[in-house]
Formats: sequence, C-alpha cells, structure tokens
Amino acid sequence: KNVTVALTFAIVQNGMPMKFVDLISYYHIPYVSEKGIAIWKINSEIREEENIPGIDSHAILFVVGGSMEISVQGKIQSLTRGYFVDVLGDKQSVKLLSASPDIQAYFLLLTDEYLLELFKNRPPLPLSYAMDIMQNPVYMIENSFIVSIIKCLDDIEQTMANPLHHFQDSMLKCKISVLLLQMSEILLHKTQKEKRKSRESDRKRTLFAQFMKLLSEYVKEEHTVNFYASRLNVTPQYLRRVVKVCSGKNAYTWICEELVREIVNLLINTDKTMQAIADELHFSDQAVLTKFFRRIKGVSPLQYRNGIE
Repeated sequence: KNVTVALTFAIVQNGMPMKFVDLISYYHIPYVSEKGIAIWKINSEIREEENIPGIDSHAILFVVGGSMEISVQGKIQSLTRGYFVDVLGDKQSVKLLSASPDIQAYFLLLTDEYLLELFKNRPPLPLSYAMDIMQNPVYMIENSFIVSIIKCLDDIEQTMANPLHHFQDSMLKCKISVLLLQMSEILLHKTQKEKRKSRESDRKRTLFAQFMKLLSEYVKEEHTVNFYASRLNVTPQYLRRVVKVCSGKNAYTWICEELVREIVNLLINTDKTMQAIADELHFSDQAVLTKFFRRIKGVSPLQYRNGIE
C-alpha cells in the first residue's frame, strides 16, 4: 500500500506524544500487530503538515533508495541508500524534513512493552549498542550489510502481512530478534574497524617519530630514503607513504630540509671551506653540494654566507 506521509518522531503534541494505536490510525500504517509492532514501506512523496504528532515508540528508519532530509535532535542530516536511523521514542527526537519522489524506505515501530516481552527470557542486546545509538542514532551501513538488512525487514513485513498464520507471533519475535542482532553486529563491526584504524594510525605516527629521530642522528652521513627504511625495517615505499600521511611532506623533502639546516649552520657558525663542508656532510664533491644548496635556497652556499656576513 502506498502511503503519503510526513514522519516526525518524538515531537510533542499538546504536551504528550501520540500513543501507538492513535499513531497507526493517523499514518494509515498497513501492517500492524496488536502485540505492539507496525511496519510499512515509504514509497511516495512527503506532504508537509503542521502540528505533526510525535511517537512514543522505538522507531527504526532504513533508506533503500532515493534520498531524504531529517532533523535529529535539532541537527539536519541528509540520508541516501544505506542510512539507518534508530531512535528511542521519547528519549530522542527526529523529524523528516523532505524526501525525493523516488524515496524507498522502511519504517518499523516497536513499543516498549513489546521489546520487554521480546527479551524476557533471553540476554538483551549489548549495552554498547544502546549507548551507541543514544549518541549517534544515524549511521551509514556498509554495502556488505545492506542486503541482509533489507531481507530482515522484508521478512518482517511478509510475516505481518499474513495475520492468519498460526505462528505469526513466534515468527515475528524470531525475525525482529534477527534484525536487532544484525544491527548490533553492524555497530560492533564498525567499532572494531575504527579501533583497527586507530591502532594503524598510532603505528604510523610512531614510525614517523622514529624516522625523524633517525634523521637527526644520521642526516650528515645518509641522504637516501632507502637507508632510513632499512633501519626501520619497512620498505621505502611504505615509509614514503607513512611520512606523507603523517606530515604532508615527502620523506626525501624532510631529508633535504635537514641537510640544508646542517649546511646553513656550518656556513654561519664556522669558516670551513665549501669542500670541507661537502666532506663533512658526505657530498661527493663541492660542486654537488653547491648544486643541491642552490636548488633549495636559490643561491650558492658562498652567496648565502656572504649575504649573512
């Protein structure tokens, strides 16, 4: 059944959110169970209304196609395929602002009483899931999980569409449990992925710090990325990539800058000849040093020294 709706969740009307039964009637929700479940597909344009009632039930919104814009706790967010919204009734507020003509989305309502019954004789969902959605009720699901979420919601809808089935209530409990557990798995997967990224980022920062330490110790003798990569037991390609990510500059650029600092220090604070400086900094000869310095500074080492003097 196509339903043209304007969805607003947990928005207070006359000081009180609309009750579950009244909500079903207001939105003409096609599939409802007296146990406290309602589901339908949003597949038509949104009409704008004033004084839209709120919802006092656990609400799940999943966008399959098209796009929509919502306000969550006063913050506007744009949703496209794969976005999942999980709000906890009167504990959170969500308002649908607009939707494209080709919108395809699922909307599932679960009363608190139904959820208590659902988890009566079994372990509840991880506490981390409830805390995560309290902090961030809107998140993007990876492509690898989208099909499984659609299947879960389709299964629930098909079961709701057959009220004469002798085991409808038991089947709904199983299928809604599967959906909620799948949602928990998605968030746990996301959390673990973020932790892996964080550990990888920490390793990269540590490697960059080690590179900079080695550079200060060996730059007078060693001018190649290969040397520092070998000392750090990584490939030159990986070291270049890490240094670029951590600092925004190339590894060889760091080497050149440190070399220039050493040259400038010797030019200013000593009266050593160019050949002596070239020997101390392990350049093959004075001409190579001069060419290197001119490329970086735009003047020769002697011109630089004379300019300082």
